[in-house]
Amino acid sequence: MTTATSDEVPRRSWPLKFFERRQYFDRKAENQPYIEWLREPPFNDGSGEEWKENEEDDDDEDEDDQDEDDQDEDDQDEDDDEEDDDEEDGGASIEQHAEKNMIDGQQEKSDTEAEDRTYLDWLPEYLDSFDSFNNGDEKDGKQLEESGARRWECDENEEPCGRRGIARVFMEGMTGDEAQLPYRDQVDVVAGFVEQAVEKGCEKPVALLDDRKSGGRLPLKQKDFRPRSWSLTTKELQAELSKPRFKITSAQENSAQSAQDEACDAERRILFLPDLIPSTMEVVLATAPRNHALTLKNFFYKYLTSKAAIGVTIPSHGFKVFTFDLHIPFYVLTESKELFQDYRKGSDHKPLRRSSRLPSLSGSNGSLRPLCLYESQVSVTVTGIDHRVWTAYGSFDTYYGSSDSVQAYRATNALTGRPDPLAAGQLTAHNLIWDPREYYFKVFEIRIQQVGREWRAILDQMEEDVDQNNQNLPLNIDYSTTRGVREIGAWNGEMVTLLRRLIGKLGDTVEAWDRFQKKDVAYFLFDDDLLTTSSLLESSINEVDNVFLDLKDILRKLRKLEKGLCQDSPQGLNAVYDHGNHEAQIFQQKSAHHIQILTFITIAYLPLTLAANMFSTTPGVLPFTPNFTRFILCFLILAVLVLMSIAASFRWRSWAQRILRYLCCIRRKADVPKDLEQGLGS
Repeated sequence: MTTATSDEVPRRSWPLKFFERRQYFDRKAENQPYIEWLREPPFNDGSGEEWKENEEDDDDEDEDDQDEDDQDEDDQDEDDDEEDDDEEDGGASIEQHAEKNMIDGQQEKSDTEAEDRTYLDWLPEYLDSFDSFNNGDEKDGKQLEESGARRWECDENEEPCGRRGIARVFMEGMTGDEAQLPYRDQVDVVAGFVEQAVEKGCEKPVALLDDRKSGGRLPLKQKDFRPRSWSLTTKELQAELSKPRFKITSAQENSAQSAQDEACDAERRILFLPDLIPSTMEVVLATAPRNHALTLKNFFYKYLTSKAAIGVTIPSHGFKVFTFDLHIPFYVLTESKELFQDYRKGSDHKPLRRSSRLPSLSGSNGSLRPLCLYESQVSVTVTGIDHRVWTAYGSFDTYYGSSDSVQAYRATNALTGRPDPLAAGQLTAHNLIWDPREYYFKVFEIRIQQVGREWRAILDQMEEDVDQNNQNLPLNIDYSTTRGVREIGAWNGEMVTLLRRLIGKLGDTVEAWDRFQKKDVAYFLFDDDLLTTSSLLESSINEVDNVFLDLKDILRKLRKLEKGLCQDSPQGLNAVYDHGNHEAQIFQQKSAHHIQILTFITIAYLPLTLAANMFSTTPGVLPFTPNFTRFILCFLILAVLVLMSIAASFRWRSWAQRILRYLCCIRRKADVPKDLEQGLGS
């Protein structure tokens, strides 16, 4: 990988000064789900709380406002430094911070009451009151309230109400948001997956959630956050994600109480979603905050469609958030008698991931070792507002029996402490990474190494099978027969089709990395146009680049195998085509032989048919009286005539030559006496 020098000016660099300091944001808005925000009136509720940005003010603003903003930022930086230097002064810093962001008492009281209510309790009342307001009839409003309550009451044995609306409303967003999505079918793919039947009676853990507070010099135990039981079922996950992530603090609370309170800030959140199912995705969509909306729209779509993508997104306007994407499709080769199928269905009602047997010839090692090939996907995204407040989502396929499951990590937790599932358990509570860029690339390094090992195993097996087909063919196949040649041709065709699928997936991954190197890698190599001082970032980037060099070599060898099977192999596709032409010739010869037999039978019965037709005519036509003796005589005469006709048709040239020679001989014999008479007379 090319290493940039400090003299070079990169196209992009990480805005370290911006994201390194703590950003001010509306905690109430951050706690509010995106779905709830979409269904609110399009106007502000009058609280005056809006998203706040720590960006430089526009040139057209007043100088007084600029000075006040600079002074506020300096005060906040001093408060942060005091909190890091002295824990005892932390309470005063938080108190100043609370006074700065505190709203008036009446509004805070109403906000607290609203936070205590769940979204499903609030939504029917809001919809009913909104309908009654439009109708302008208080009586009708009461009737709508009663019917609305009944409409939103669901039996426990039935599917959850409104689940179709949640998926589509989330994906469509505000008016015009759907047109800004990068893929036309993005709404239908994600919503169609969520709108499928809910898995009933599924009480096993489906997710791992790890929330931690990363601020200041808090001890590790105080940085541990909810949930205490990190392996969650669907209902438990919904309950945990529905809790306010950030506490709206008051000036009377001190830092020690805030750190130990279960409702304090969950600044660093890791959510592990293996074998993503509709009900789990529904929970995430229903509880996701506003600034995660676009990230999750793209994250779920790329995971469901098994796309390759690596990149960084920082919006040029609006509230500043960063997003690191990692989507890697690959295949897993396992040895098993049982072929596992992905029970999940996509929006097209087909299995979400494909699984198949590796093609093999009878009598080869592959027929004795049942090998299964499974389609898989690694999807990770990290999004946040600064280096302290960020979230990582991870979805991985484990339907083929992978150890990357909730149950496996629960067992690991009992032995070594809570592991990080996104990092395949290689990071634990004792070596956590708090910087989002370092965490993203460390997860990238760990996961791409696993992917590289899987691709290497597939290449080794494919080369072994092709080499056996070309040099050490199975002994129990008769290659001189039609069946043997057909088996080789079928195997060859299946291998070529499989190689093209593998080349397509691996090629997309390599191209995604090449685009990332040209476009976004500078976000990790440079901090404000200077070389990064993070040794962990440099090490991870070099390791990832080494793996991709190996993947490019694997891609080249797979393409070489495909070319060899299509063109150079003696038992390749050309041999199949030649064998097809040979089979066509054999079929034509057999057909001609059958036609000859039918023609001989027809000619053999022709004299009998002609004689029968003659003796079945009207009396008086024949010059003699028909009887059996004359019928036999007529049959024999016709048979002789037919045989003579057949003989004449096959040997008419030789017969004509004999007749001509005979006539010539007779003519010469007739001319000899005339010549003698003329000689004697003279």
